[in-house]
Amino acid sequence: MKRFISVLFIILTTVLAFASCNKADEFAPTAPAEPTQAPVVYEGETKIPNDFAKQLPDFKFSSEITVTPNYDESLEYVFSVASNETEFKAYVEALKKAGFVNGYPEQAPVSDDGYYKASNAEKYMIEVTFFGGELTATVTRP
Repeated sequence: MKRFISVLFIILTTVLAFASCNKADEFAPTAPAEPTQAPVVYEGETKIPNDFAKQLPDFKFSSEITVTPNYDESLEYVFSVASNETEFKAYVEALKKAGFVNGYPEQAPVSDDGYYKASNAEKYMIEVTFFGGELTATVTRP
């Protein structure tokens, strides 16, 4: 009799657990949140007007860059630009000349086909990817 009650209790607990997992979240928003600002496009510019600009090399992209807005007080800065593989490789070389040659933290820089990640002497880390005709760079503060 004890076994029967124990097995019945385990089955009941399992059924209730599955039932609670399928319950819809009542607090989920019905519509996605809209961004507070549209992305900013700087025509012919490769830098933004904040302290991240001091870390990045002078580099003229062939297309306009799109900057994720409102990153002045943040820990990272993200921009993307329509690009090609030759321009990606040239930008990586410009980053190396600008001092982004260290690993982060205490690792070697990571370089692969369409990817580069390194830090500079001030411990700013940059991660650059090239995929589908778009170069995306993320700079992270120390």
